[in-house]
Amino acid sequence: MGLPSFLLGLTVLWLAIHSLPALLHRIRASASRTSLLPAPLLSQSQHASTFTTAPTTLYRSDTTSITLSPFHIRLSTTALNAAYDRLAGWLVRAPRTRRALSIAYDLGTVVGVLGMILSIGCAAWTCFQLAGLLFATPTSAEPPNGLAKRSWEDAPAGDIPYSDSGLQLHILIPGITLPLSHLPPLFLGLVFSQAFHEAGHVLCAALDQIPLQSLGASFALLFPSLFTALPATTSARLPAAGPLHNLILFLLLLLPLPLPIPKSDALAVTAVDSGSALVDFVRRGDVIVALDDTHLDSADTWHEYLLHGNPQRESGMGWCTDASLFLSQPSICCDLNSGESPDACFTYTTLSEPHLTVERCIDPLPLLAPSMQSDIPARCSLSSAAPNTRGQKEESESPCACVRPRPDQQLLRLVLASGEKGIQRVILWRGPRWEVYEQISVSSSHFTWMPLWVSDAIDLFLTYTRTLSLTLFILNLLPLAPLDGSHLLDALLSTAPSATDIELDDVETGKTRRRRPVWIMREGRRVCSAVKRATQALVGTGIALGVLVVLREGM
Repeated sequence: MGLPSFLLGLTVLWLAIHSLPALLHRIRASASRTSLLPAPLLSQSQHASTFTTAPTTLYRSDTTSITLSPFHIRLSTTALNAAYDRLAGWLVRAPRTRRALSIAYDLGTVVGVLGMILSIGCAAWTCFQLAGLLFATPTSAEPPNGLAKRSWEDAPAGDIPYSDSGLQLHILIPGITLPLSHLPPLFLGLVFSQAFHEAGHVLCAALDQIPLQSLGASFALLFPSLFTALPATTSARLPAAGPLHNLILFLLLLLPLPLPIPKSDALAVTAVDSGSALVDFVRRGDVIVALDDTHLDSADTWHEYLLHGNPQRESGMGWCTDASLFLSQPSICCDLNSGESPDACFTYTTLSEPHLTVERCIDPLPLLAPSMQSDIPARCSLSSAAPNTRGQKEESESPCACVRPRPDQQLLRLVLASGEKGIQRVILWRGPRWEVYEQISVSSSHFTWMPLWVSDAIDLFLTYTRTLSLTLFILNLLPLAPLDGSHLLDALLSTAPSATDIELDDVETGKTRRRRPVWIMREGRRVCSAVKRATQALVGTGIALGVLVVLREGM
């Protein structure tokens, strides 16, 4: 799906949502009228409220309301307030639990401050790297052909380039930067991460006996969000509790917990795109053992290697071939301006002249993906040109040229295992790596009785939940007005507890609080305002640079 199709689908979605008031009005009118006369049309005021920026009430009861405004639908409810009051009462009657949670959330304030520093640093570093990408000299490369096993296919030009700057900012948009099939697990992962985030605010508020006003959810443009409505407070640990929960969830998903989902050491193929050139060579249920010389032990390795891998960081192993035969081959395909060629450009560096690299054109299939196991050439080290003959018979004593494909040739070896005996075979693909990522769905979680697509969805859900939890931890601690970081900074610098703002623990221990001096409050507000303005400038600069980078790469 391209950007125009994505925008068209988004427009149709919100047109359908905004047609709800008229539809509900007709349903109510149809249910209430007793005659056979036509239902009354919407009045002019009702039409105006439907298409203006004023929120339109879709549903209202004693506890719940649903409102609609342009590109935003909001649900707010007080139905869970009674359960919240019971939780707050139980915490009062459980002093040990309350004390342990108090210590944890006090430490969470420290974690929040450190996370705020980290988030501001990430924003500054992102601006620096985007500026480097914007002013970097672009490099052009001739679009390669596509190769799948022993057949050539045309491959679209371009690959996801590796950036030496190390920029790790990736926008997750199903249908554009991710397969559209990733939308359900991505959506559920985002909702679950936010629910865990809001649970931190709710639990900390119950701990401090802060009354709950309401809970709710909203859907703005394309992004779901959850929220907790609480009265204003000077507690610093309350805004820090949500990001703390996100960090805890991220760390829990990193640990090898004994989840009831069996894991394998490799990835199983759950689906292959029917329009892919790989559909005749990769079967559902095959196990992908390795990509090139990189052994796959998790879905993260698959993701990173195909989308963000750096060919220069691959192993230094090459293939041993006859030196005289290699040097006798032509080099015309190594010219970037040359036309399509069935051969690929390989490089050979001699030990006598390590600064000199020889390029020749050879057929990559017999070398990288031979049809017979006995035809697999010996591997060799580029530093020593010594062949690695483990499990192979010694070849003739002819000089060994340790060669390997030039990085811009975009050759990818997929090592697959199939059947009960795990017989391995090699599929050679030539073209952008991200196409392999889009056309093959894999999973490292599987049940023998469960369909592969279910285990794939579970694996994607856990992966996206982990990624989004860390993202929410960093993003929410930015000191910007609608985020937790702004409230945390205000609590730490701008405000001071009043004489009546005494916590329950302080009452029990007989402690009292003193007012801060006025000059400390005044300077704190100045520092707070300066930090917020600097963060706004960083984020605004980053957005502007990001747009310029996208426009520059699109030219």
